[in-house]
Amino acid sequence: MRPAIYVGVASALVAAIVMITGAGEADDAEPATDQSVLTVQTTSPQLAEWRDEVVAHGSIVAWHEATIGTELGGLRLIEVHVDVGSRVLAGELLARFDPASIEAELRERNAALAEAEAAMSEAEENAKRAESLRNTGALSSQEVTQYLTRAQTARAQLDSARARVESTRLRLRQTRVLAPDAGVISARTATLGSVAGAGDELFRLVRQNRLEWQAQIAAADLGRVQPGQKATATLPDGSMIEGTVRQVAPLLTQNLTAIAFVEFPPEVQLSSRAGMFVSGRIVTGASTGLSLPSTSIVVRDGREYAFVLDNNLVATQVPVRTGRRIGEHVEVLSGITPTQSVVLTGGGFLHDGDRVRVTAAAEQRAAR
Repeated sequence: MRPAIYVGVASALVAAIVMITGAGEADDAEPATDQSVLTVQTTSPQLAEWRDEVVAHGSIVAWHEATIGTELGGLRLIEVHVDVGSRVLAGELLARFDPASIEAELRERNAALAEAEAAMSEAEENAKRAESLRNTGALSSQEVTQYLTRAQTARAQLDSARARVESTRLRLRQTRVLAPDAGVISARTATLGSVAGAGDELFRLVRQNRLEWQAQIAAADLGRVQPGQKATATLPDGSMIEGTVRQVAPLLTQNLTAIAFVEFPPEVQLSSRAGMFVSGRIVTGASTGLSLPSTSIVVRDGREYAFVLDNNLVATQVPVRTGRRIGEHVEVLSGITPTQSVVLTGGGFLHDGDRVRVTAAAEQRAAR
């Protein structure tokens, strides 16, 4: 009988050890389960107005660049008053050529004009006397006609002398190179002391200091861009400037792109410069759609997902389709409804079916 007693005692001891070990493992398992629950923050999709935009790239150029040259040839440049970057007003003196030769010519032609005036005065008096003697027989008809013809010739010579004087005065005024419009000097080739030829370029002027963006857009987007639409360009330093579409070019470029001319208000000219290559967007409309913070979207295997919580705080991985992005928010086109609770942060550590814990701060924000 002793072997049976020993077997029974041994079995009882083994059972007791198993129960104690199992209880210890159960006690250890429960805290481990609690520690595996991830604490997350939640949010709800919000309705937002999303802008329809067209992406564009291109250079900033002068709105209009005027070429300022000389209308005279063979004169020496004796004054230059502006340089590149100078701001000028319409009619301001930019440079001046030596007027000495033209002033001498003007004096000569004024003298010829005075001579022509005297000759015409004499011829008209003779014509009047001859006309008064036409019927007296003192002068023949032929002689009277000659006096009248001389008066007409003298009048024509006077008009010619006046025209030559006016032409010389015009040339004298052309020795002063004036700004055709207000703006900024963008280039200068005028050199003090040089002798310029007629038509030579002296300066280039950005009219009214106005710049515009030649935004290149894809041919497929050409029908969406219209004059008057708002546009935003990002400068190389990261700053952004806003403008308005002035017009759209009627022809495509060699790259099969269209050019939209976007003008900027005068106050943005200080931060931008002609020649800058910038990128931006043209706003073609707006529509309403759901919005989520970008941290709510999880990318796995090239696809986008969001984690939705049910009433038991169980996370379900839901595929979503996103659209436009503005700052830290993304448009959700499908997969989420406005009433669902979505994991805001920590979704990258979750798996489908995981139970989570929501922080009180997140619950209060979701309630608000």
